[in-house]
Amino acid sequence: MALPYGKDNAELSFGGSGYGGQLPVVLPAEDIVIVVNGWNIDNRKRFRCGELIARVPAARAQERS
Repeated sequence: MALPYGKDNAELSFGGSGYGGQLPVVLPAEDIVIVVNGWNIDNRKRFRCGELIARVPAARAQERS
């Protein structure tokens, strides 16, 4: 899976989806690898790739300022 992100969606992320909510996402331009090791086999709310891609770089930028 590949999703655009960043200003004007100029960057490209990639990742995958595993059984039960495992979710790896790589943001090469940010030098970030995100791994969610969830165990969700009964349809509870879980993180979506777009949500992680939006939240993590924003949190990192806030931490740096």
